[in-house]
Amino acid sequence: MTETINQDGLARLINFQLIRLNHTNRIDAAHFIKGMIGAYDLSGEIINKSLDTYFSDAASEKLKH
Repeated sequence: MTETINQDGLARLINFQLIRLNHTNRIDAAHFIKGMIGAYDLSGEIINKSLDTYFSDAASEKLKH
């Protein structure tokens, strides 16, 4: 099976899982996401971008409170 992975859909799935599990530690979140979705992102680029976005948004939310 050689179907192309939809990168936008993969990024949405990663974001959904991060929000659902409410990870506060980037290292733990990265291990979880790579274990769950890593086979679909062999380069790790989408996972890393999604983690960067999630944790930068989380940091900015903390500053608001």
